[in-house]
Amino acid sequence: MPAQWEANRGEDAALQPEKRLMFAVLTDAIELILRDGRAANARNAIHIRRAAEWISSNDRGWGFTFVDICEALGFEPEGLRKGIARLAQQRAGTH
Repeated sequence: MPAQWEANRGEDAALQPEKRLMFAVLTDAIELILRDGRAANARNAIHIRRAAEWISSNDRGWGFTFVDICEALGFEPEGLRKGIARLAQQRAGTH
């Protein structure tokens, strides 16, 4: 997953505008999840919780769901979820 993520990150500028937006939404959610939760204030904690809910959801009710974005960008949703969880566990273990 990290190699695939970094490869797509480098191509970010070449993506269509809507895909750049999708990639930004996905990146923001992942970065929120991977933050040190102990450093979060109440507002950030809400954003982190909402990002986690969005990532874990299989909803397809609108165009910017986690599953729809993953598929549009060529990521396998379940594999990306597992990779995010693995990275979050690794980071939690280092604190």
